[in-house]
Amino acid sequence: MSSSASSISLTGNGKMGVSMILCEAMTSAEGEESMTWDAAKSKFARFKPFDAPLYMDLLGLAFTHVRECFIVIDRNFIYEIGVLYLSIATQAMIASLNRFQEE
Repeated sequence: MSSSASSISLTGNGKMGVSMILCEAMTSAEGEESMTWDAAKSKFARFKPFDAPLYMDLLGLAFTHVRECFIVIDRNFIYEIGVLYLSIATQAMIASLNRFQEE
């Protein structure tokens, strides 16, 4: 997997960045060679940002959805992926504020 998925700035076009990270992960050798989430999870865990729980949850949701439903996008999927994205964005904002306070 490429190192371009190692970090993301959630300012500006964060949704596009997260989409690109998920696309890269799903089309990587680790993603394409794994038939189950358990098999893929151990492979992805060694790469950033998937060494963080929220990113791993996001990838797990996308991975299982693609394997089970392929192109079907329903309200539950949109809601679940939206909640995870907002959690990641909130975490990034809190980290940014903490760095600002330390200065």
